[in-house]
Amino acid sequence: MCTSRGGGGYQVLNGPTGTHDLTILTTEHLTLQTARQLCLQDMQGRSTMFLTIVSASLIAIGFFGTATHFGGGFVVFVLALLTSLWVLGFFTFVRILQAAVEDVIISFGIARIRHRYTEIAPNLRDSLVRSIHDDFRGINAEMGSEQSWWQRLMPTYVVISFVTSVVSGAVVTFALSEIFRVTPLVQAAAAIATFTINVIGFRIIAGRLWSSVDRGFPARYPSDSA
Repeated sequence: MCTSRGGGGYQVLNGPTGTHDLTILTTEHLTLQTARQLCLQDMQGRSTMFLTIVSASLIAIGFFGTATHFGGGFVVFVLALLTSLWVLGFFTFVRILQAAVEDVIISFGIARIRHRYTEIAPNLRDSLVRSIHDDFRGINAEMGSEQSWWQRLMPTYVVISFVTSVVSGAVVTFALSEIFRVTPLVQAAAAIATFTINVIGFRIIAGRLWSSVDRGFPARYPSDSA
């Protein structure tokens, strides 16, 4: 036996219908929890792999430069390596961003199911510690975060975009220094410009993807309705 919201309040459902509803909800809840864990593992694994490769590449540059006395094919080696790091960082950023969006969508689904639990058993509302509202405000409240500008710098994909932007600036600086022999002031200006362009580009990509979440998954139980 379980209860379901109907008309002006709650009514008791006897028979298989109510039982099947609860079984479907709990099964879907478990499935979404498993999918969310896979998303988090994917983000962690990719970010760890990328940052490890960046660290190993810097060490390799040092060893290669020492072995070749910073001559010969050192310039070509560094440019090829840093360019490869930028490409790897770009695709790592995109994939982690996609996983972060998927994680939020899954969180919305879990919040909806949790809200449905409170409709089936209203007396359990005070026992649930996680959000029952499928919007960004509900998720932020669940994590104890705030709607502030610096909070947007915390996600993993933002860190990856920052590191990748630094790599892009390093590529331009090294090329200007070793190939074109420009002054340090020009190198610094070019590096800052390249870094800024990359950050803005990554931000545009992220903004477009996040806006699709608002359009495709509108909140059914927003926090404002509480």
